Amino acid sequence: MKYFLLVLMLFMISPLFSLTLEEGNLRLVIDEENGGFLLYSRANRQGEWTSVMEDSFLGTFFAVEYNGQWNNLMLDPELRREVIDEGVSATMIFQERRFKVVITMDLIEYGETVLQNALSIKGTLTLKEGQVGSTALRFILDNRFIGQDGHFLINQKSYNGEASFKTPLPDYILNNGENSEERLYIVFHGLLTPPERVYLANWNRLDRSETPLYNISQGRSFDDLPFSVNDSAVAMYWPERSLSSGESYNFSILLSLEEPQEMISTNETVDRAQVNNPQRELRVQMVKDHLMYIQEYLDELSYIEQSGQTLSENDIYELREKLEILREKKSEYEGIQ
Repeated sequence: MKYFLLVLMLFMISPLFSLTLEEGNLRLVIDEENGGFLLYSRANRQGEWTSVMEDSFLGTFFAVEYNGQWNNLMLDPELRREVIDEGVSATMIFQERRFKVVITMDLIEYGETVLQNALSIKGTLTLKEGQVGSTALRFILDNRFIGQDGHFLINQKSYNGEASFKTPLPDYILNNGENSEERLYIVFHGLLTPPERVYLANWNRLDRSETPLYNISQGRSFDDLPFSVNDSAVAMYWPERSLSSGESYNFSILLSLEEPQEMISTNETVDRAQVNNPQRELRVQMVKDHLMYIQEYLDELSYIEQSGQTLSENDIYELREKLEILREKKSEYEGIQ
């Protein structure tokens, strides 16, 4: 009986459909049902995979505020979700009648420098036609490990209790661990659209807070009751901004397994068109094939419309939404032959 219950619990918390991307010693797993994701690392290509964040799709998430109401992108029942495998990266789309959020996760590149073992997250929140209002964003990353130096390291200082930071932010925050494969760097240096504020606190406190400007008490323990013990997390906040119909709000995050100082100080800027990487070339070709495939369907749709045949509104809507996202991504690959 106990075995049956254990299997049932594992089934309930495991995604039925997931997308897995790997590059170097970094693995990204996306739950295609709700848009949650997990990151894994390994010490070398022969090593076992280790999760560098809390090993639950519910612990790390994005939330969007629209006119004072917060919407967890993973849990909001009004949202339609879609995950697109683009070979070199993955794009997640969350949308409802008022807004659309597009988040692209790229394991290979960040800015103009090719990096291994780093995840670039770039997102856009766009208000739909006829919508006007104030918007804001937050991202909560659930920490997993605790190193000998504490939960977090920032500018060589250990943090074992609550803290908050505002612009200018530190270059990075290290989610600590005993071994290199257990460590995750949250890098702010060089981001085009970084958060304005960052908070360290107990995960439950951050998750249950009704305001993004969290009630942080400097130095308060992550273990304070009634919340869970040693359950620390990082919250990032992009402040309120008024948007009109069709306007967008951009945000970006960089997560890395590598020592950030090595990335920040590197002078080796690599043009993506000159990178001799067979695996990358294969993935880029997959993206081009995907674009061609969608274009063929668009041509077919145009023919059907001109010939007088009819499609359901849902079919037309889905085709146009996919094409819109792919056109946004297409510019990233036009210079690659």
